[in-house]
Amino acid sequence: MIKYVYIALAVTGVFTAAFIAGRNSTRKERSEQQANLIAARDSIETYSVKIAGLRTYVSEKDAIILTQKDAIAAGIIERERLRKLHFAELVANAELAGTIDILRDSLKIPPEIQIVTVKDTIEGNYQALRIPWEWPYESEYVKLAFGIHANKKGYFNLSVPFSGTISIGYVKSGFFKTTPKGVFTTNNPYLKVKQMDILIVEDRKKWYEKWWLHVLVGAATAEAVHQYLK
Repeated sequence: MIKYVYIALAVTGVFTAAFIAGRNSTRKERSEQQANLIAARDSIETYSVKIAGLRTYVSEKDAIILTQKDAIAAGIIERERLRKLHFAELVANAELAGTIDILRDSLKIPPEIQIVTVKDTIEGNYQALRIPWEWPYESEYVKLAFGIHANKKGYFNLSVPFSGTISIGYVKSGFFKTTPKGVFTTNNPYLKVKQMDILIVEDRKKWYEKWWLHVLVGAATAEAVHQYLK
């Protein structure tokens, strides 16, 4: 009977140690999640610095750090999106939104373009009735207006709202093998990405964070428990 009590205590001790180790291993993650509420309320800080002799304006805000599991639970990302993009593990997910405005006045009209002037010839009135004109076009993804001023100078206003998501993660490329990949997605058919450079800089892990050390510790613990029970 005493032998079985020792065995039960040993097994309970192993499970307790594993539970404590698991709690300690996720302590940093839980602390980051608690700090997320504070980070979300922080205002954006704007300042300027000189980089390579050029004045650069910087806007920064503390990042909100979530695990992939928590991001899915919070509805920030969807499992279907990860599945369609073939992501096994998502490293970063950033949303971009803005508007590209191109305004240009006094266009150089080619000499072959003839400006038609309509005149009123009634009762000797030869004043121009209308020279300026405008052609507007607007859709969900682009706004365009161009025309000619009364002084026969051309102009155009082009506005393209853009929004998209940059996702960086690892895609399965073989048995126990993943490949880092960056993906930009958008619903705007007028946005075309000509070039993308994706760089993932990983922190150097401490010696106690190495996977092989965890395997050795686990194997040694299992063997110790086995010998003790034996």
